[in-house]
Parts: sequence; C-alpha cells; structure tokens
Amino acid sequence: MRKFKLLVLAMGFLCFFSCDGTENGKNNNAIIRTADPCSAWARPGWQEGSDAVITPELRDGNASHLWPAEIIYFSIMENTVRNKGILINPVLILTYLENADLLSFGKEVGDFELRLLKAVGYDSDSKKYAGFYPQLVASTYQWRAFQERGLSFLEAQKLYPFSSSTIISFQDAYAKYAQIMNDILGTTFLVYPDSQGYYQDFNGLVDDEKMQLFLERVTSPLRENLFNQAPIKNTAVDYSNTSAYCSNKKEGE
Repeated sequence: MRKFKLLVLAMGFLCFFSCDGTENGKNNNAIIRTADPCSAWARPGWQEGSDAVITPELRDGNASHLWPAEIIYFSIMENTVRNKGILINPVLILTYLENADLLSFGKEVGDFELRLLKAVGYDSDSKKYAGFYPQLVASTYQWRAFQERGLSFLEAQKLYPFSSSTIISFQDAYAKYAQIMNDILGTTFLVYPDSQGYYQDFNGLVDDEKMQLFLERVTSPLRENLFNQAPIKNTAVDYSNTSAYCSNKKEGE
C-alpha cells in the first residue's frame, strides 16, 4: 500500500494543475465528481441485514471519493466468501468495465459521466444502481449469488449479458485483459478458461496496487483520481442535483 499511497500523492499533485475544470491551478468548478451520486450506501438494505455491506471502506459514504482501483478491489473483497468457496475474478470485473467503454476509451468519447453511472452495465435499464460505487458493489454481489446458486458461467451470462460498442466479444476482451494481468503478476492463468476460471481466477492475487498498475498499463481513464476531480465539461450529469439519475424507491434495496 505504501507505493500506491505515494502514487496517489504524486498524481493528486499533478491533478491540482491539470485535471478537468482547472486552469493554471485554479478550480473553475466547485462540483466534484462522486462515485456514489445517489447515496446508495445509506439505503437500509446496504446498512443492515443479511446483505448489508460490511467492508469499512465501502460503508457510510467512505467510497464516494476513493480511487477507482480501490473501489474495484474492495468490492471484490466484499463479495468474496472464501470459506464457502465463493471467489470473484478481478479480470472478470475489469472485462465488464469494457461494457461502458471505461477501459478502452478516454474521457473525451461520448458523455464520460453517463458511462460512469452504468460502469459495468448492471441493471442499466433502471436507476437503482447508478454510479460507479453501487455498480461495482452490486455486480460483484451478483457474481457471488450466481455461484451460490450453482449456475455455470454461461448460464450466468444469459442473466447478466456483456455488450460493448466495439465489436470485441466478451471472450476476446477477457483474454486480452487476462494476459495483461498474467504479465503483471507472473501467473499463467488460461486466457480462455473454463466456467470456474471465469468466475474465480486471479482472486486473492490482485490488491488495489496491482489493480492500479493494470489500469496504468492499459492507460484507462480509471487510472486517475477520478472522484476527486471536477466532471467533464458539457456533460448531461449534474452532480449537484442527481435526482434525474437516481431511484426514488424507499424500500431496503
């Protein structure tokens, strides 16, 4: 973690001078992007009960301004239940981030803020899981639930389909990212694995520092300290009033 924290400080310093909404070191936009624009963390079902979020870094609004690499990592750990053999594959989650073109395209393509709201394409037709934080927590929970139900990976993908604006298939996107992660870790996981491999490979080997290194390696916009920056200009998303993007449901969720 020490090296990662030093990287955080260094990139934060650079961000002071060059991130969106700044000019000559002065912030021209008081609004800061958040990973949880709908305050999903405060929902009763996320606070208490059998499905409550228990990872401290993901509770009580703590994740709103973490680095993307940290949110991805802690979400995976939240829904890894090792004593029951339930593991979440980090490369699977990274591949689903391709669903919203968050890995392969920069912030200048389309409306980056809208893409963050639907980061891994989880229940993207509704507003219930809008935002990078709820998308990652809910989707990793879903991969956990699929395994608990004994579904094969193919069966699970019928319920949680992968799509991308590029023509690349899920299998080929996964293979590309699995090879990069193998290179980072010095591992030899199959890039076209079996069902269990898609579910569980790489688990326990990719901490937040390795996740950050992966994002750096693919030059993803997620490598930046995104949730301590101003939003892109001319976005349809207004972080000061997110009611248009958030669910009004009041039940436990």
